[in-house]
Amino acid sequence: MTKAIDLVLDRKAPVILHLELNDYEPQSEMIIQQLGQLLARYPNHDFVLMHMAQATPEEARDLAESHANVHFMTSTADAFASFTVAKAGTSHKAQAGWINLFSAPPDGAPYKGWLADYLPVLEWDEHWKSLIEAHPDRFVFAADNVFGPHWTKRYPAKLKLWRRALSLLTDKTARMMACANAKRLRKLEMACGS
Repeated sequence: MTKAIDLVLDRKAPVILHLELNDYEPQSEMIIQQLGQLLARYPNHDFVLMHMAQATPEEARDLAESHANVHFMTSTADAFASFTVAKAGTSHKAQAGWINLFSAPPDGAPYKGWLADYLPVLEWDEHWKSLIEAHPDRFVFAADNVFGPHWTKRYPAKLKLWRRALSLLTDKTARMMACANAKRLRKLEMACGS
């Protein structure tokens, strides 16, 4: 793994790690310890955790406050993910540990029109919001669009949800999370609008 990390770092790119702590709960403490060692080993290089690493707010806060080079990507960390968890139940260990950064969706969701009912009452989970506002340079908006239906049906709905969610943050934090952090980490030549 060190060779792969060194290859990415030689290209001056952030290392993107795919960690799912909740899917491997018995090993999560060990994984966090190993991650901390990795972050300490490369203090001048950025590491981005997909899916917020399925971390709890406390785990994420500990990582963010202990390591200036760790960042969190919001892919699969919203109400859409909570439907996957509900469907999986106890039959699947993998893909059942997604977190939702926001208030719970309406009872019975997803149903036709659930998003229209949800958006006016959507709120950030207070623990996540306070962490993101305290460390706005550490969070990157991302949508995990792996399969075709994610692009056709889910993507427009997901953008509506995230537009609403970002509007509930301070302007500075919203701009950083929506664009500026990705621009900085990936050295993108683009403008971040307001």
